[in-house]
Amino acid sequence: MIHALFVTQDSSRQQMIDGLLEGDGREAITIHQVADLAAAAEASSAGGVDVVLYEVSAQPSTDIEALTSAMADVTLEAPVLVLMDHADKEQERLLAEAGAVDALPWDALTPALLQRAIRYSVDRRNTERQLADLVLIDSETGLARPPLFWEILSLAVKRAKRNQDYLAVLTVKLIGLATMGNPAAAACESAMRLAGLLRASDTVARFDTDQLSVLVESMPRVEDIQTVAEKIVARLAEPQPEAGGGGTLSSAVGIALYPTVSSTAEALIGDATAAMHLAIEQGGDTFKFA
Repeated sequence: MIHALFVTQDSSRQQMIDGLLEGDGREAITIHQVADLAAAAEASSAGGVDVVLYEVSAQPSTDIEALTSAMADVTLEAPVLVLMDHADKEQERLLAEAGAVDALPWDALTPALLQRAIRYSVDRRNTERQLADLVLIDSETGLARPPLFWEILSLAVKRAKRNQDYLAVLTVKLIGLATMGNPAAAACESAMRLAGLLRASDTVARFDTDQLSVLVESMPRVEDIQTVAEKIVARLAEPQPEAGGGGTLSSAVGIALYPTVSSTAEALIGDATAAMHLAIEQGGDTFKFA
């Protein structure tokens, strides 16, 4: 089942789309009308929306600007198919730059064309997401991304089990990024500071803009792990004048130990994340063991 939204204020257009999608013998497509892009963005961010059909009026410049703004703000997450009376080359270029997958003319629209365009846009978005998951290195920091970290951690657990060794996973949450003059720069600087604290044999991954994970191997003493966590908290709390503004950044660190607390990669990540949330509840600038 494909769930679509149709952004239009013209009920006759909605009836036309419904008619074109009737009798689809393959995968069913359901479509619901919304009045504007704001409503579409809200529904898209809530999940369950596979594609958005967007009607561009006879005066397209305002509608194209609205689409450009919605896509630039990353408020509209589903792929967008534009429906319009006519698109010249310049309008097609602007729509493509705005992020629209395709622009379909009303006078050439057929059931087969509409159904094919909808399925193509959904398949394309799914492919893009799969390719994004295969990217192993974060382009902004050079750190590992989640798929690579999971692979390294899984191998480390097997190695520790075989060698009867120890390891720790630390999950780090950056708190206060929104108060910084340049949150993106502050996030990158924090990631690089964290990586600079650790040994070459340790692994740092960027799970999200404000969340990092660390794998520390062959460090059996809890006191040593605690020292690492203390250094992380202190280093990340240092001022970042290069990020601009007068904001303050802090961190919350959760720690899971192998094999004393967790014995699998999944459990290590889960337990470290749970401990991180406990540290967040205490206001940050601290760490918690699972």
